[in-house]
Amino acid sequence: WRQFPMMRAQWIFVHTASDPYAKNNPQRRKTSSFEASCASRVRVVDEAMRDVTEDKSFSAAHVFVECDIEDEEVLKAVLAKKHNNFFTHIANFTPVPIDNLPFQKGPRLLEIDASLLASIEAIIESSTATLVEVKDSLGRLLELRNKHAKETEHHKLNLAAIEMELNQIDHDDDVENVEYFREP
Repeated sequence: WRQFPMMRAQWIFVHTASDPYAKNNPQRRKTSSFEASCASRVRVVDEAMRDVTEDKSFSAAHVFVECDIEDEEVLKAVLAKKHNNFFTHIANFTPVPIDNLPFQKGPRLLEIDASLLASIEAIIESSTATLVEVKDSLGRLLELRNKHAKETEHHKLNLAAIEMELNQIDHDDDVENVEYFREP
């Protein structure tokens, strides 16, 4: 929720074993309807998510899917309708470009990355040393290129971090309207 705020409008809760016939809970037939049961589940999930996200206006799509259809043709039809409902929700999402999805790695992944980078750098250094022996000028060019690549990567990471901080400054809500202007 916090890591990918641009995807908040794309949450769908899929409730399985919705049991429209109340096969597994015959008592429900006497006290409630399937629709009332679904509404209750939606209310409970949305309230819990409002507490978890600290967003008092939280709402998301809910799809109720029956898993135990056996040979019940009506339940098969309900299942097909719910699948269509689910796919319609997905089809109506506004696409989010992959480059708009910041991913922050955890400590374990960062440790693995550091180890892999150290291995790769050792291979590059040994290859560069060999090339220096073979042809000094080519080795020097490779050293300069590798140094430049490291510095560029470092600057790109700093720039991305600054850009993420700037995006969070005074940005309390999702941006709903974006307009693009072309210069004449």
